[in-house]
Amino acid sequence: MRYLTNGFFIEKYNEAFNQININNNKYEIINSFINALFILNDINYEIIFKDNFIKENLINFEPGIYSKKYNKFFEKEIVLLNYYLTNNFPFNSCVLFCKNNTSLEEIQSFFYRFLKCKFKIPFFISGFSKLKNNIKKEIISLLNKKIKENFKLNSILIIMINEENENEFKYYFEKINYFQREIKIENIEELIYKIKQMLNVQIFDSNCCGFGKTNLLKNYSLKNNFNLITFPFGYTDSIKKILEDLKTLNFNEKKNLFHLNIYDTKYINVLQEFIFYLIFTKFLISEENIFFMKVNVLIIIEIPFGFFNFVKKCDILSLITLRKINLIDIDLKNDNSDLRFKLQLIDSYNYLYQNDLIDYLFVFPSKENKKLKKIKEKQEKEKKEKKGKEKEIKKKEEKEKIKFIYLQKRQNIEYYYNQIKEKLGLKTINYYQFFSFVNILFNQLKIFTKNE
Repeated sequence: MRYLTNGFFIEKYNEAFNQININNNKYEIINSFINALFILNDINYEIIFKDNFIKENLINFEPGIYSKKYNKFFEKEIVLLNYYLTNNFPFNSCVLFCKNNTSLEEIQSFFYRFLKCKFKIPFFISGFSKLKNNIKKEIISLLNKKIKENFKLNSILIIMINEENENEFKYYFEKINYFQREIKIENIEELIYKIKQMLNVQIFDSNCCGFGKTNLLKNYSLKNNFNLITFPFGYTDSIKKILEDLKTLNFNEKKNLFHLNIYDTKYINVLQEFIFYLIFTKFLISEENIFFMKVNVLIIIEIPFGFFNFVKKCDILSLITLRKINLIDIDLKNDNSDLRFKLQLIDSYNYLYQNDLIDYLFVFPSKENKKLKKIKEKQEKEKKEKKGKEKEIKKKEEKEKIKFIYLQKRQNIEYYYNQIKEKLGLKTINYYQFFSFVNILFNQLKIFTKNE
């Protein structure tokens, strides 16, 4: 029912079932059951479809059949065109991606939804050329029958075509009276900007591999009390298998962060379809098995680093906000790992001694630190006795200023990143190189400080 109502929450199923006549045929039973549910839940098809009505200012879109050309992938074009027509994303029940195994029942059901729809909304179909010839002929026969009956259309059907199937489209559809024309979209960049603003989705990318994108998400989830769900994609060539894996995930009723971790994959066509359904329609369907992505889910897509532009390779991703992640995005102030402690301890030995700031070493209590602190305190006392009060006050002010600047820097990982990068003589280092270097240096420091 969520599929039929585009995500509406439906209840009172038992009450609806008690109102129908089970002696009718199955189609009448289903129709009566749905009508009873609609009445009990105070909804109707106009409420369901109102967000997908074609805008009133688009007066040159009369009901009928249209075509839309695409190059390699059609999913992005459908999203753009639906938003151009309605200011909304496509409804799952109004879209059909035909494949070699698409049955006559599936295609008939889709065309009947289009023909019987009472509202001016867009329907989309792709892959018509992949259907078996007998199925194609059945559909054309159905349309010709409706024309002879002077059947009036209310909605529009957009058939996605490319160079390979353009001639076949002309053969089957351009002769039909319902056919109008090809659709072209203007102001595409503006449409993409508006689509990005509507989505509660981001893409995480980086300039090299191992930049800690996954670790950043883990820390963000902990800080904001999200239920983190990581879903890998890369080795599956089947929407059916993806759907089965999705249904095993544990979403809670409060806050969920869905981390789609995409590996470099050769199944770009499957990824395109998966992103389209998951992000833009919220439904994934395969062989009467349905997955619905709830609205209380923040979605982050992590894409792989490589010697190519992955967003260009999978063009539907260009409709989603892209965020470039750097190592400096790690927030040490809220980092729950021991990275913060190790970095600050290492830096204390390196920096505090050089700037005569040993009195801040107490932040990291240990036996070795206390021993060193006592030695320094004794040295400080001897120095103070030799200096005048005025000189001491001035020095204290300077020290406080240095302390303030230094402690501010210590909250920012960029400070440590630049120091280590400079020491290593590299232009850039990734998260794992950085973390490994810190661990090695920290362990060496522990061994060094234990030697008397």
